[in-house]
Amino acid sequence: MYDLYYVKKRRRRRIAALVSLIASIGVASLIVTSFLGRNTGTFTIKVVETDVKLSLSDNLEFKNSTTYIHLDRVYPLREHSYKQIVSQTELIDNEITNDVDKNEDAIAGYDEEGNVAALYYMKYTFYVKNSGNSAAQYDFSVNFTDRTKATDGSERTLDDTIRVMIYDTDVTGGEEHAEPVVYAKESAYTHYYVNEDGKKIPTNREFISFRPYDEETEDEDHPLAQSFKSGQKILSYSVPGKGSSYIFDSGSIRRYTIVIWLEGADKESLPDEGIPREASLRIGVNIDAFKV
Repeated sequence: MYDLYYVKKRRRRRIAALVSLIASIGVASLIVTSFLGRNTGTFTIKVVETDVKLSLSDNLEFKNSTTYIHLDRVYPLREHSYKQIVSQTELIDNEITNDVDKNEDAIAGYDEEGNVAALYYMKYTFYVKNSGNSAAQYDFSVNFTDRTKATDGSERTLDDTIRVMIYDTDVTGGEEHAEPVVYAKESAYTHYYVNEDGKKIPTNREFISFRPYDEETEDEDHPLAQSFKSGQKILSYSVPGKGSSYIFDSGSIRRYTIVIWLEGADKESLPDEGIPREASLRIGVNIDAFKV
């Protein structure tokens, strides 16, 4: 594990652009921009309302109900590990800890002046509410919008070790914390999971964190991540999902917490090679909404 201190950190008939929002379709777009370096990034959520009305807020009471949220800084990151993060579900999947000053367990270190210098992970919690009169459906997707290789000759990219974890919680249905799902880039190595029949199935899914003793087979303590989709797409799914009886009806609320970290136990961390200098990436999270 190297010490990564600085991180520069619809209608249904068409797909919305990641950054440029199209007014003819209902779109809620969350843009997370991360850079490796001394500069901080931005964190933006924006909604364009058309035939459905979705509201965004950083609190359950929707006191700050809006169509646009902007955070003007994203702190640097240090490498971390999954088990230390997922053990803090109540802390992470919580609107209060959007404020770093109230999230001290996530802080990796301070500068000489006592200011926050680096975090173990980046997280943000927000709520989506159907504020209209009609039931709505939306496609939730996370995408890479830019990936730049390191300039130190190593050819490394941050997506080699990055993990993206999603909590998607049905607040209206009384769910406290949804089971988080972790996504990672596919591995260059063949691994195995055991199906319901007890048969080992080969896969290129990456281990979320530490590997089992045989370096190959998933078990309860060494789970495999879901693989990033092909190309620029990290993940994509619909709410409600196909065949689901769930309805995102008027007044319904879902809570989303997005957690991003660099997994120090990944084989491609390569601590002996040091920090992948000037490597950078951008991640865009879209919620594309339409009337059912």
